[in-house]
Amino acid sequence: MNNSKYIIQKFVKCQYKTDSKGQVMLLTILIFGGAMLSATIIASFLTTRSIRQSTLAAESAKAVFAADAGIDFLWYWCRELDSCVDPSGTFNTCDPGFGNLFYGPFANGSCYIATYTRSSDLSVFESMSALGYSNDISKLVARALYVVF
Repeated sequence: MNNSKYIIQKFVKCQYKTDSKGQVMLLTILIFGGAMLSATIIASFLTTRSIRQSTLAAESAKAVFAADAGIDFLWYWCRELDSCVDPSGTFNTCDPGFGNLFYGPFANGSCYIATYTRSSDLSVFESMSALGYSNDISKLVARALYVVF
């Protein structure tokens, strides 16, 4: 009798351990799967963020060069053509109806608004540029350059 009780207890322990191993394995797979999913989500978020920042850096460079083109245009207009006879003037290449051979907008989508102001002893060239592919103001990249002489 005592021997049969021992056999039953051993059988129950074996049965319990076999079921327990399957549960532990399932739990381990779920934990590792969750960790892998979390790591993948974080990596994709960081990659998306870095791509967005690199795109904004490229657009920022385009906007700076457009502003520089506005300053260069004013310099050419005032110094070489001697056309800065008025005390101030504005050239807006961002206006779609204003584009012609002399003015923008440029092929990359950027444009500038160049303004000059002259007084007896001071000249100020100001060029503000904008680059954006949508009407959303949060996606617009704008830069400004000033030259005082």
